[in-house]
Amino acid sequence: SDLDGTLLDSEGKLSEYTKKTVSKLIDSGFKFTIASARSYHSAKLLIHELGIKLPVILRNGASICDPGTGSYISKKVITLQKALEIIDDMKKNGANPIVHSIYGENEYVDYEKIKNPGEHSYISSRIKNKDKRIRKVKSFGYPEEAAFIALCTIDGYENQKKLYDIISKKYCNEYSVHAYADNYSSGTWVEVNHMNATKGYAARE
Repeated sequence: SDLDGTLLDSEGKLSEYTKKTVSKLIDSGFKFTIASARSYHSAKLLIHELGIKLPVILRNGASICDPGTGSYISKKVITLQKALEIIDDMKKNGANPIVHSIYGENEYVDYEKIKNPGEHSYISSRIKNKDKRIRKVKSFGYPEEAAFIALCTIDGYENQKKLYDIISKKYCNEYSVHAYADNYSSGTWVEVNHMNATKGYAARE
């Protein structure tokens, strides 16, 4: 099951009914897990509240993680050179990237500035939840070993539709490009992942 817009209410929380229902399914032997656009950090508490024991599909299929520890079972990443190219294209088209990277056994979520309500909603919620991955950076510079789980932007629908059309046209044969509404603001996300980073592909693994 998905989380946002499915198991979660409008405030991003699990109802007692949902928790009890899922718990009964799992206890009866039903094989249940989640497939979400969330990272492990933002899904961790929900995973534990649901009592999920099977691997969880996260970041729209870019990663499959252990439900207890968050350690990667598999991950689909974008290389440094291509990530910087996509980030540059996003910025040239007026977008403000939010970059999810992995290196040195650590995860980071980097942004340069906040310029719209969707960005403010996302960044402030991460800071409020004491997300140690969040970094405000002067520019997107990374060591050669860096790999990238997701390259994202959030803005109003019209701006994001234009960006999605540009990015998907250029990169659709190389990468998976998603556009979807944010459940907790009026913003729309555009997200670029590895070509095989889809929930369906991850479920088949």
